Amino acid sequence: MKGTFFLKLGFVFILASVITFGVKYGDNYFEAFNNDYLLSRIVVENVGSTYQTYNERVSKYKDDMTTFYGSLDFYYDNFIRKNRAMTTYLREVEKDIRALEGPALKLYENCNYDVEDEEKIKMCESYKANLKGVIDSYNKLVLDYNEVLDSFNGFADSNGRSGDKVPPYESVMSEKILKIYEEINK
Repeated sequence: MKGTFFLKLGFVFILASVITFGVKYGDNYFEAFNNDYLLSRIVVENVGSTYQTYNERVSKYKDDMTTFYGSLDFYYDNFIRKNRAMTTYLREVEKDIRALEGPALKLYENCNYDVEDEEKIKMCESYKANLKGVIDSYNKLVLDYNEVLDSFNGFADSNGRSGDKVPPYESVMSEKILKIYEEINK
């Protein structure tokens, strides 16, 4: 009889252990699932709201680039006067890029989460392509502008106007935006 009692007691202990383990494991599983679900919803919402702001700033950048390139066609005779306006346009384009820094950083952080949401994935791909396009076009812009400056400086030298020579334009790019650009291009 004692043997049966201990057998029953052992069975109850084993059953209680299995139930306790199952409840604890199940609770951890559901808590992890719930946390993953909440994190994925937060990430999707962050990407959606930040992407809207980011897109508006990219549009402003594109408008300012169009304005800059539209005014790039000028004659050497009025270059010095036009150069002031050109430098102002370049500074405005740089402000546009600095305005992209905050949303680009937030998108970069949120797009690195592995969340399977088609809309989030498309926005992240678009954000990366737009940022790459912005940085590449800005670098080309500075290169094109410096080519115009080189051409004008050659004109100034050949016409005895070496006092009118203009130094090359130095790009002022945010380190944070360049770091994000490098990371998304890996």
